[in-house]
Amino acid sequence: MNSVEPVNSVEPVGAAEPSSADRGPAAPVAAFLRLQVESLAPLDFISVGMPMPPFAATQIGRTLQDTFEVRVPPQEEGRPIELAQRTRLGELGFASPAPADGTVPWTKEVGDLDAALDEALTVMRDVLGGDVRAALDVLHGSSRAYHEAQQRLEELRRRIEPMLAELDGRQPQVDADGDYTMRVGEVSVIIVPRVIPGAMTVVRVVAVTNSEVTIGPELGLFLARLNFGLMFGRFALDVEHRAIWFDETLLGDGLTAEQLRFTVEMVSHTATEWRQRLQQMFGGGFTEVEPPGQGPAGPVPARPKPGAAGYL
Repeated sequence: MNSVEPVNSVEPVGAAEPSSADRGPAAPVAAFLRLQVESLAPLDFISVGMPMPPFAATQIGRTLQDTFEVRVPPQEEGRPIELAQRTRLGELGFASPAPADGTVPWTKEVGDLDAALDEALTVMRDVLGGDVRAALDVLHGSSRAYHEAQQRLEELRRRIEPMLAELDGRQPQVDADGDYTMRVGEVSVIIVPRVIPGAMTVVRVVAVTNSEVTIGPELGLFLARLNFGLMFGRFALDVEHRAIWFDETLLGDGLTAEQLRFTVEMVSHTATEWRQRLQQMFGGGFTEVEPPGQGPAGPVPARPKPGAAGYL
């Protein structure tokens, strides 16, 4: 989502007006970073990392409001941010959407360049354990594509929410992924807005037909043959959860209420038509659905969805 370009390892140069970050043992590094950050356009950032263990890294970016954001980027599962480090980040004023998860990012917005340099070097040295006096790897990157994708997705949501409310007769429920859930006939239909690479918007309409089915070559071959004969939609097999799904994908740009209504009804009808026959052949049961009119609109448990990957 964020593009990055490598820059040679830091070879320190001087700075005209040193901040507190420009004094002390790390002064040459801070001076070099100042030149890199000063040239950033809004939504651009630099990533500063250690080329040797512990591979500590932090980012400094310029926001649309012309302030700066210091960020500890997402971590790999094998090298999470430890509890003591997360505690220290909290003490320094950094925030995370999931503080108990050592793999998610921590961020702090600051008003000026001096504060951004101070914060970044403090995190590198005191939290991540990096030697800021040593050579550092610097990457230039941009979050502009992600930001534009987010804007496209929000605009898509604003367009389809009234369509779904009119179709369902009430405000649709929203699950933990931000997708919409509604009952149509005997099945639950999930409407999945996404942005894919290139900032193209799509809307997936999916429904579970069967759960706890018997997984085997016969089931995969049957679904492949069944898909070959379909004009709209496709069946998908969630092997991990032993579930069969039916879904169709629409282009989000220019999507009309009539196209969305037709697809929701088609997905619901096909899932209902096949689920009993699939149960007779491959066992399992049906996914329980919420009776109409019960349960407040709001977050409901998320479910794995076929092909739900995208920018967002």
